[in-house]
Amino acid sequence: MSATQNRYSLNYDIKKRLLNNVVFKQGDIDSNVLEINLIDNSLPIDITDEVIEFRFRKLDTTTVYQDVSTNVTILDGANGKVECILMTNTLACPGVVKCEIHRVKAGVELTTLSFNFMVEVSIGSDGVLSTNYISAIDNELLVISTAEGLRATNEITRGTNEEARQTNETARVSVEVTRVTAESGRTTSETMRNTNEGARVSSENSRVITEASRVANEGLRTISETSRGLSESERQLIMSQFETWYNSTQLTGTLPVFIDGGDFGDIVDGNVYDGGDF
Repeated sequence: MSATQNRYSLNYDIKKRLLNNVVFKQGDIDSNVLEINLIDNSLPIDITDEVIEFRFRKLDTTTVYQDVSTNVTILDGANGKVECILMTNTLACPGVVKCEIHRVKAGVELTTLSFNFMVEVSIGSDGVLSTNYISAIDNELLVISTAEGLRATNEITRGTNEEARQTNETARVSVEVTRVTAESGRTTSETMRNTNEGARVSSENSRVITEASRVANEGLRTISETSRGLSESERQLIMSQFETWYNSTQLTGTLPVFIDGGDFGDIVDGNVYDGGDF
């Protein structure tokens, strides 16, 4: 072990909780090492080709993940030996730190029971900001997971929007059908109104023609009546003149052809007129 390292070599039976008095110093840089021998009922576990990740939860609840990209190294895969050089951020918060080891191989994942170690406050340290940290591999997985989550969210949103669009389209079609039906009814009513108006105009034209005919006939009747009146007046005038002439005349003998004494109430014997008065 290097003189500049604070290394703990621990046998970690995955079926049992590890109880060890492990203490690291806050603020140390690349000098605190956990060397873990993974065993199962005292037999070493072959971790060859596994992806090993150390996960730490600090007292302030921030989390750090370390993997091969941040100083996790399989020292002897066949015998389950792996080490983790603790990052400064892992030791940034004094107090109890929980640790678990996450293993992945061929799609199978397994996480050990957690164990604790202490981080003692450093008197001479100005302190290190304790933050969350996810290793490069997990960060990539997180990015993928986040992107997938965002894609799924967007897909849900798209589905919701599509459902809303279809609902709105159905409502629009229903409104359009109602509008077309109403327009058809309006057109039918307008056609009927036009038909009725045409019938009314035709009836009015017939009435006007009939009235014009009546007026014309009335005119003819008035003319005929006037003509009849004039003829009657003329006849009465002629008769009056004839009567006057006849009464002032003594006629005997044969009457003129145009005189029919019977018309005046006189006695007529053949063509002989007795000259009586009208």
